[in-house]
Amino acid sequence: MMDYSKMTTAELVGELEKLELGLEMDLMMDGSGELGGIISEGYGKYFEKIYEELSKRPDYKFEDVDKNEIPF
Repeated sequence: MMDYSKMTTAELVGELEKLELGLEMDLMMDGSGELGGIISEGYGKYFEKIYEELSKRPDYKFEDVDKNEIPF
């Protein structure tokens, strides 16, 4: 796993966007929908680590994130 503490806030936000896109693409590849939970679970640890790091950043407003939109 990457060392997110060494990334800038902009890089972390970019990483979130890449993860969201990757998750969306992987979920679309699951034609039956049966693996959605497993696929999301695999991404969850990365989302958690990035949001954890962003919560420490004074230049990022965590409250701007809609908890209903977090994909895990």
